Amino acid sequence: MRNAVVMGVIGLMLSGCTFNFPLFPGPGPLQEMQVDGTGKAKVLLIEISGMISSQEKEGFRPTPSMIASVKEQLTRAAKDEQIKAIVLRINTPGGTVTASDIIYHELKTFKTNRKVPIIASIMDLGTSGGYY
Repeated sequence: MRNAVVMGVIGLMLSGCTFNFPLFPGPGPLQEMQVDGTGKAKVLLIEISGMISSQEKEGFRPTPSMIASVKEQLTRAAKDEQIKAIVLRINTPGGTVTASDIIYHELKTFKTNRKVPIIASIMDLGTSGGYY
């Protein structure tokens, strides 16, 4: 009986002792790829693919929402003076009004602050919020 009580107390004490480490790390640094030529100027390619919303994408490996992803890329790009333009590769049926508006205003603010052109390239689908 005494052993059961001791084991129970130890179990309760250890139940709060866990290791907290992410199974899937967060976004890494922006990846650079040299397509052609030489030079230091860069073009940032932002993918707007799938449903535009503020919800995290669930599944085996949850990923940040599209809003969070775009904001993160723009935040990192703001620190890189070599980025001279942004290309949006759009392939989306749209999404929520609020999420589309937030992304629009984030891009507009970046463009105003950095004075870089933003080019939209609509691929297979670009309706509703993707067109906005």
